[in-house]
Amino acid sequence: MLKVNLEDGSQTGEGGCMITGEKGAQLFAKWACSGYHLIGGKGEFTSDEGTGRFLGMIGGGPVVVRTTIRKIAVQANENPDVEAAFGIAFWKRLRYELP
Repeated sequence: MLKVNLEDGSQTGEGGCMITGEKGAQLFAKWACSGYHLIGGKGEFTSDEGTGRFLGMIGGGPVVVRTTIRKIAVQANENPDVEAAFGIAFWKRLRYELP
């Protein structure tokens, strides 16, 4: 979830995600970031749990998140049924260890 300041465009966020591989293996991770709309939010990404080929995999690193969340937040004030946002995440120095 990202929290957006509609006046200055700043944002903070944290949450969990699930990455699913081609054959259904899953990796579970947590992330937290802060920054500004269109510039991106920087933070940390950590994983410590998985299934299938990701079982026992641990790791993490810095993450940059860029989203359209500020636009969605403005729309949500006008229309509370808006629930989705799109974005991209970059893991330039992601490191992980396999068991």
